[in-house]
Amino acid sequence: MFDFRPGEHFSEEDSARFHALCLNDDAVQYWEQRHLETTPEGLPPQWTDALHPGFFSYRQPKEEGQKREGLPEKTACPSFYDHLIAAGIPEEAIVGNRDLWDFFRQAEANDVVSHNRTFYVTDKDGHGWLLKITDNPVKARIEAAYNYHLNSLGFIARGMAPEPFESGGLYMTLQETIVEDVRRPLEYWIACLASFHNSAKEMLESQGLEARTLSFYSTDHFEEQIGMSGISIPFDRVRIQESIDHLLHPDDVVLVHGDLKRGNLLGSYLVDGEAVALASPAVDLCLLFSQYAVPRDRWGHYLRMYLSAKGVEDVDEKVKDLEISMDSALVYKVTKEICGSSLRRETEKTCRDNSLLSSYLAA
Repeated sequence: MFDFRPGEHFSEEDSARFHALCLNDDAVQYWEQRHLETTPEGLPPQWTDALHPGFFSYRQPKEEGQKREGLPEKTACPSFYDHLIAAGIPEEAIVGNRDLWDFFRQAEANDVVSHNRTFYVTDKDGHGWLLKITDNPVKARIEAAYNYHLNSLGFIARGMAPEPFESGGLYMTLQETIVEDVRRPLEYWIACLASFHNSAKEMLESQGLEARTLSFYSTDHFEEQIGMSGISIPFDRVRIQESIDHLLHPDDVVLVHGDLKRGNLLGSYLVDGEAVALASPAVDLCLLFSQYAVPRDRWGHYLRMYLSAKGVEDVDEKVKDLEISMDSALVYKVTKEICGSSLRRETEKTCRDNSLLSSYLAA
C-alpha cells in the first residue's frame, strides 16, 4: 500500500512503485496534481491499484485516434469497466467486487484460467444483475438477444442490452438477477414452453435476427466422454445414433430453449438462453418431463396439454408424432446432460440429478 499523506507530493519510493506498475513520468505527475487538487484528505486506498478505474481516464486517449498510454491496444479491463459504468453500475460495485476485479486484472495480463465466469453486481438503483463473461461470441450474442428481446413473454429475465459488450476477445452479458426460489409445477412450464415455441422465433425475426439450427454431438463424442469420466450410464450406441438421425429431420421445427435442465428453471423464469436454436419441441419437452419424473404412460396427457396451449388443431394426431420425437429426444438429451455434467465440478446436487435422469432413461 502506498503511503499517501494529505497535502504532500508522492515520495521517491512511491514514484518508483508507480513506475513498476507501468505508469510513466507524466502519469505520476498527473496523479500528484490530482491528489493535491481533488483529494485533500488523501487518495482512497484502492487508488493505489494501478488497474483501478481511476487510472483509466488518464490511460485512455483524450482525442479520437490518439494512442493509449501504458496499456495494450486491446484489454478487457478498461473497456468492460467503461461499459459497466455506462450501464449504471457504480464504480464501488465494480472495484468492491474483488473476484470481478481480479478477473479484469487477469484478463488484462492474459492470465485467465477460465474465460467462462459469472459475477453479481448491483446498479445505482439497487437492482441486481448477473454478469456473464465468455470467450464464445456466438453464445454471448444469443443470450443477449434472448434476454433483451424475449423478456416480454413474462418468464424470461430482463437483459441489459441486445448485444454483448466485447473487449479483448471476451464477451459480457448482463441479466437481471432472479431472487425467486420456489419450484413451479410442471403445468406452469408446459404453458411457458407452449408460449415460447409459438412466439419466440417470430419475435427474434422481427428484430432482424435469424436463429441457428440446433447441432448434435456424435455417438463417438459421448463414448469418448463416458470412457474418460468413468460415469455409469445406460449407453446404446445404435439407439443414440437413431435418435440423432431422427432429430436431424424433425416433423415440426420451433425455437427451443435447448438446455431445459433443473438449474435453468429458476423460480418463474427460464434462464440461460445461450443454447437457443431451431429444433423439434421434443428437445425441450423431454428434458422437462424427465426432471419432473413424468411416467411414460402420462406423456400423452401432458403433451395434449402442451398442444392445446399452443392452439393446435387435431391434437390426438399430433400427440402420436410428438411422442415418437420424444423418445429420440429423451435418449439424446439425457445422455448429453449426464455426459456434460462429468466435465463440471461434481456436487451432491449433480449426482442426485444424474441419478434421476439415468433411471428415467433406463425405464
